[in-house]
Amino acid sequence: MSFYSQLLLLILLSGFNSLTAQAATSPRASLSAVFAKGNLMVALSGVEWRPGLTMAAARLENGATISLNLSLQPATNYVFIATTANGESTDVALYLRDSTGRVVTEDQEPDGTPVLEFSATSGGIYQLQVHMAGGNQDAEFVALSILRGGGRSVLPQ
Repeated sequence: MSFYSQLLLLILLSGFNSLTAQAATSPRASLSAVFAKGNLMVALSGVEWRPGLTMAAARLENGATISLNLSLQPATNYVFIATTANGESTDVALYLRDSTGRVVTEDQEPDGTPVLEFSATSGGIYQLQVHMAGGNQDAEFVALSILRGGGRSVLPQ
């Protein structure tokens, strides 16, 4: 885990995300949480928001996985952050697979905010998988921030 990922995790564990369990029924709450975490990563590192799709959210049941195919550019650093509105009361994992299906990086630590940092050596289509390993509720909205080196700024409004 990189220095920035460790710093982000430390800040998150110190109560940065204080949203209630009731807010987990809203995609807006999980998107707000992941936007705040993405903006924190932007402030702490050399990445910005990825042009095009910058955030996404989906409702996942415990044990379910959803996949998103992304076109990644060679020699570019990427950061992917996932979370729910309930933050650390859930267990979310992230996996990034190359075009052959091989896992090139993963974060399956038992926490609610997995962070993947990846430098693409070759361009192409990669599959990002978000897995809801478990949580206090049967299903929750999981949101994703997509950042990259040489990205763009996104205004909070």
